[in-house]
Amino acid sequence: MKMEQDMLVKILLTLPPKTLMRFKCVSKWWSALINNPGFVSNHLSNSANNNLTTLHVFLARLVVQRQHEEEEEENPKCNSTTKKGETEEVLSILEFCRDDDNTDDEHSNSCSLVGVQDIIIPQSLIQNIGVPEQQFRVHGHCNGIVLLSSESGLVLCNPGIGEFNRIPDEPCLPMWPLDQPDDYDQQEHMETGFHTGFGYDPMSNEYKVVTFTTYFQEVDERCRTFLSRHRAVVYTMGCDFWEEINTDSLETETTLFWPEDFQMYFKGMCYWLGIEQDKELFRFDAVEHRFHANGILIISFDTSREVFHGIPLPYELQQFVRSNHLYLKLTVWNESVAFFALSVDHRRYPEPYEMWVMDDDFKGAWTKHLTIEGTDDQIRRSGPVALWGDEWLMVDSDGHVVFFNLCTKKLKHIPIETEDKDSIIVYVNSIVSVMGRSHKLKSIENTCSDKDEDAIVVVDGKRESCRRLYSYSVWAIPPADVSHRIKKVMEGLQAEFGGPEIEPHIPILGSIQMMSREDALNKFRFAPMDDIVAKVDRVVTKNYYHQCVSLLMDRELFENAQSWSYHFGFYNSSMPYLSLLYGKLTEKERKKAGEIVNILDESITSLTFPITHFALYEIDYDDRSLKSWTKIAEIGR
Repeated sequence: MKMEQDMLVKILLTLPPKTLMRFKCVSKWWSALINNPGFVSNHLSNSANNNLTTLHVFLARLVVQRQHEEEEEENPKCNSTTKKGETEEVLSILEFCRDDDNTDDEHSNSCSLVGVQDIIIPQSLIQNIGVPEQQFRVHGHCNGIVLLSSESGLVLCNPGIGEFNRIPDEPCLPMWPLDQPDDYDQQEHMETGFHTGFGYDPMSNEYKVVTFTTYFQEVDERCRTFLSRHRAVVYTMGCDFWEEINTDSLETETTLFWPEDFQMYFKGMCYWLGIEQDKELFRFDAVEHRFHANGILIISFDTSREVFHGIPLPYELQQFVRSNHLYLKLTVWNESVAFFALSVDHRRYPEPYEMWVMDDDFKGAWTKHLTIEGTDDQIRRSGPVALWGDEWLMVDSDGHVVFFNLCTKKLKHIPIETEDKDSIIVYVNSIVSVMGRSHKLKSIENTCSDKDEDAIVVVDGKRESCRRLYSYSVWAIPPADVSHRIKKVMEGLQAEFGGPEIEPHIPILGSIQMMSREDALNKFRFAPMDDIVAKVDRVVTKNYYHQCVSLLMDRELFENAQSWSYHFGFYNSSMPYLSLLYGKLTEKERKKAGEIVNILDESITSLTFPITHFALYEIDYDDRSLKSWTKIAEIGR
């Protein structure tokens, strides 16, 4: 009997989700077995392994509406709003298999479409989510669960078993920031939009949706734009509620990491493509509310610790990263994070397609896996989705699904068209429910573990051990007498509000993440040494950890420091600050801190001093104690 049951379980694990759902009616034992978490997990594992030979793709495809007028009259409840001959979007799962038995050399080892399964969205959900005309967009996928979005809300669905669950509206993020900067008056506020990702927390066995936003305020009288802190919330499916989380890890001394386009979930991490942006910009940097970014990077979110991290791209791509001449798409290859890159630069025409793979040991070291040189126009205008063996799944500029064989260099067109090229994902069949559970989780502290394994970073071909990814920053060092005077003010603030001990400095260029240590040192040693005079403009307080209480320097220092920015290959539009206190204070506490500064040193706002020394620091922004911040070079006259 035991052997028969074991054999039955093995057979059931190979069946598709819809078949298993029907088999739950056979008996209570069958229903209990199929609902068992261990069975659900094993079925998911089998489905993932089957993707090696059978590929499932989930997308919003375009189909021609063939319904006749008489059918519409007979079926007035029809959900379609299109007329005969028009196209409409339909959510579908495509199934592809390899043509290994095909003897045609031209299409050897290519793929064929063997099945299309359309997803029927319940009419009750459509009415609940909003007007029927709204289209759903595929916004993420994890373990067979797909996150759909419309203008009216978010929906989690498992198309394999036909389950849909609308997520409650997020209650935590206001349209405008509640905590305004203290030093600006009469501001106009605009929010930059909400960005969402979806993944699985393996520690708590929960599925999570993370949503965040950044606000900016336009300041007419000073012709500057102020970017506020990110705010982020996480929805936990099992608990069915939203909770605001800490976003300190998206901030450096002078910049913010700004996630934009959600890419994928993989091994406990959500990944976005994003930019690194100065916290404060001048008006001439803004073009139709699009700001000149310091560079493109990958931003990850640890679903267990709920911490963000910025991951720089390979140094070889930095000239295109900073000039916005780069198209990127993240994927998974051979159980590693990888990305496709197309440098859109007429100087390199025809542009090569490249695929880079992240080293398993360290999130920041990359190896180029392949380069496709001299490809035709259609390949260069196609957006890659995934690499499946030797087959490259792509969507061309017209929305057609194609496969490109890396060995034969042949294209194979699939009779499928999509309007949204970003709403196509590699899908895994599963029977994971999206209806959630009623119990609550234990809280997970948002801290970094000291037991993290050492990572490996490649510096000029040599593998070096390090615990974290470091940034580099160029500091302007005040003269000794000025530093002594400022230190007294810092000590007075720390006695009142706490916070780490800070060396007096002005970050001339902060958050250099896209260089090796040796490259940063070489750039620093040969940097221009122009005469720079620093003049304090006023005391300011802000809702930033690293600029909590600061001395804002006169604009002349900003203009004189631009040569450093250009020398390192950056475009720095951030006003220089000398921070007096690091910390997270309330608006009332910040106002009090600003008053204390003027009490401790009444004439500090008239302070003027020359800058003759500069230092290069290696900084770990996860270390709020500053104990790991290390000076690695200094130059002066």
